[in-house]
Amino acid sequence: MNNELLYPFKNLEIYLKTIDANLNSFYNSFKLDAFARRIVPNGIDKENMQVSMLKDYYKDDENPVQIFTFSEEAGNMILNLLTKGFANVDKALELQRKLSKNRVLVYLDTLNTQLTEVFTKDLIDKYTFLEQYRTMAFQNIEELVFQEKEQFPSFPPLNFIVREGENVISKLETLYSLLISYSLISCTKEDFIKAFTGHKIDKGINWIAKSPKNNTTNKPLLVYFFRQLMNNRYIKASFRNDENHYLTTLFRNRDGSEFTSRQLSSAKYDMSDNKSAQQELIDDIISQL
Repeated sequence: MNNELLYPFKNLEIYLKTIDANLNSFYNSFKLDAFARRIVPNGIDKENMQVSMLKDYYKDDENPVQIFTFSEEAGNMILNLLTKGFANVDKALELQRKLSKNRVLVYLDTLNTQLTEVFTKDLIDKYTFLEQYRTMAFQNIEELVFQEKEQFPSFPPLNFIVREGENVISKLETLYSLLISYSLISCTKEDFIKAFTGHKIDKGINWIAKSPKNNTTNKPLLVYFFRQLMNNRYIKASFRNDENHYLTTLFRNRDGSEFTSRQLSSAKYDMSDNKSAQQELIDDIISQL
């Protein structure tokens, strides 16, 4: 594949690396005499990255001030570059599918890495409006992974991993008891053990942990729990994007309804960088295994 297909978001990366210069150009464009004389007092708002100026023409019943925002100008460019990037992703997927499913998933996994390097935390902290485009891009990748795996449903069974000499069932019973005692799950012990030993489950595991903001299911905490099992090598997934398959297959909402891939993708980007008390509880539970 050529570089446009291997690195479909390269032009976006280049644009975002020059975003400071683009912001300065945005302000400088209003210094021309034709515009400068129409800028209202305190009309250059650098905190919100916007310029307010009088319109050339306006009716008596309308606001005479027009606001130009850098977030809109930059956003249009970013959206255009993302659209072109995903068009190249589609072309690359057509080529990869002719080779193997595994190649497709590896390619999509590399795109996650590329986008992480494009939308850096420092950049998002400085230009907060970029978060919506970051989320959009990652959700598109998640959706592509999910669609790909629906076409080729060949996931390995999920098996709990223990050290040599340890008993898998005993470990799972301990994990089950801890999760139940802290009101994080609701299910039978049999179904829980089946879920982590590669057997077909009956009803699934209801994840009943509540969001601290409301009474809805705390989906980000479920993602955190699954990732901590992976990070501590108690389970193995071929790709991080396998999360969506296993979580939608094995776990349920508090009310027993099934999770959707989009719900879980959204949950991943609602996760805070600051560790919550609930996440510390998960860490403590896993440390007791």
